[in-house]
Amino acid sequence: MNECNDNEYRCTNGQSYKYIHQSLVRNGVCQCELEDQHWCEDEDFHIHYVRKNISFQTICDEFTEPIPITIEGQNETECEQWSCNNIYINCDSVWNCPHDEDDVGCDLSSTLNCFLDYHKCVSPHTNELICLPVNQANDGKINCLDATDESTLCREKYQVEFFNNFYCMGKSYQPCIHFHQLCEDSINCDHGDDERFCVKN
Repeated sequence: MNECNDNEYRCTNGQSYKYIHQSLVRNGVCQCELEDQHWCEDEDFHIHYVRKNISFQTICDEFTEPIPITIEGQNETECEQWSCNNIYINCDSVWNCPHDEDDVGCDLSSTLNCFLDYHKCVSPHTNELICLPVNQANDGKINCLDATDESTLCREKYQVEFFNNFYCMGKSYQPCIHFHQLCEDSINCDHGDDERFCVKN
């Protein structure tokens, strides 16, 4: 039986494990490369965690997580047994369902009153709040600023941190940016979308 010592890190090496000294972890040199997945387990902890743990919000959202898992099926298996719109994800500000109906009618204190089967979002054309019908969410057409109505848009390319990715409107060199790049006094989107609604103190 192989067990880690207190000063060792265990990484996957095919069907077995490899043990390295903790001083070699996150030192800029890959000791535990997973060639078929193009990443390094001892250097990229956040990738390892996300790839091994599918978040509850991503189950049965009609987007197959690009994660190698060893169970039968994947996160889109047996979805008829899971209600997409349930108490665990309802009104959590993350649009999880195919038409994002899990976050419809949640903000009752808003100045814009929408029907219960509409989403509130900012129009990319007028920069004003609009009421978007749920059937226009995830329909392949961007109707809201930063494409909040197209929740799978930035997910395929940015597999690790797919929540809170911000979509830059128009033709950008890098269409999806991380939410940490918003309101940092540096324009990251070609049209400055990432700095448009920032409150400056």
